[in-house]
Amino acid sequence: MNATGNTSDSDGLSPWRLWWLVAGFAVWGSALGALYGLHGLGCAFAWPAGVLRLMMALVLLVHLGVLGWVVRHLYLSGGNGTATGRFLRAVFMGSALSALAATVLTFAPPLLLTACT
Repeated sequence: MNATGNTSDSDGLSPWRLWWLVAGFAVWGSALGALYGLHGLGCAFAWPAGVLRLMMALVLLVHLGVLGWVVRHLYLSGGNGTATGRFLRAVFMGSALSALAATVLTFAPPLLLTACT
């Protein structure tokens, strides 16, 4: 809120901007549900291991693409020039990059393991 009590984007504290804080981990959660759901379906219906891995790799690549877009958008946004805006942009970028790293470290290794046990 600024001094007049209005919440505007000019002071860097707009509630809508705070959604960028969780955007990356929302995509990570979506990847978690999609990949493990797809893995469960593939194992339940006895899909060939190659097909299952390919499908999971495609789902992972789509989620990594969305995370890449989030990082690119935040990088190009440049903040709003105020100290608070620059700080929030740095925090949003840190959160998005952490989500990107968590997605790669969490979901890439299972593609190398045995598909179904």
